[in-house]
Amino acid sequence: MPALRELQARFARAVLGGPPSGLLDSLVADHLPPARRLAVYRANVHIALLRVLEGGFPATRRAAGEDRFRAAAIAFLRASPPVEPRLHLWGGAFPAWLAAHPETAGQPWLGDLAGLEWAREEVYYAADAPALVPTALAALPQERYPALRLRLHPTARLLASRWPIDALWRGEVASPPPTPAHVLVSRPGMEVQTLVLTAGEHALLAALSADATLADAAEAALDAEPGLDLTAILARHLAAGTFTSFG
Repeated sequence: MPALRELQARFARAVLGGPPSGLLDSLVADHLPPARRLAVYRANVHIALLRVLEGGFPATRRAAGEDRFRAAAIAFLRASPPVEPRLHLWGGAFPAWLAAHPETAGQPWLGDLAGLEWAREEVYYAADAPALVPTALAALPQERYPALRLRLHPTARLLASRWPIDALWRGEVASPPPTPAHVLVSRPGMEVQTLVLTAGEHALLAALSADATLADAAEAALDAEPGLDLTAILARHLAAGTFTSFG
């Protein structure tokens, strides 16, 4: 018999679809031949991991179609199996992998759509943090505003895509033309929220997340979207809990 660590490693590789490499000779068979025992275990593991991806990426599954999603998911779990026991953390590499997978070449938006779904999954499990109360800013002298650094809520995730990933996620389109989309995913309270942003809004929040002052972030926003109503945008995000503090 090989050492336990070696046996476990060989067993894991075989379960995920690799060659048994002498593993079957090391297994003790009762009523089932070793090859059959391994096949049953492999099928159960594949089904369990497939269910994790189906649960985390339902919109991507719907957009891809059942057969295409299953083929891509099985290929992914073989290439990138979980490395820790917390399965809700597994799947972060799936969007980028999906975008490069030949099986999905005819649907180039799938990777970005999966990225939106993973952001929602990640935000759901993120640590809680208080949102900035609008009255905290209202109490400041206006001359301090240009130098303010507004810090985004730690659950905030900004996404930009050349595809309408928000409409795809909602199931409103099936085969869209390239249409840029900007999205903010966050969870300042109990529920995950997905906000569609304008290009200027996205530029403002991206600059603030990079520690720009409010004045510099406003300049970036107006470069991206001339005529943007900055006061209305700030009010929207203060109400939505997008920020957690300022300095």
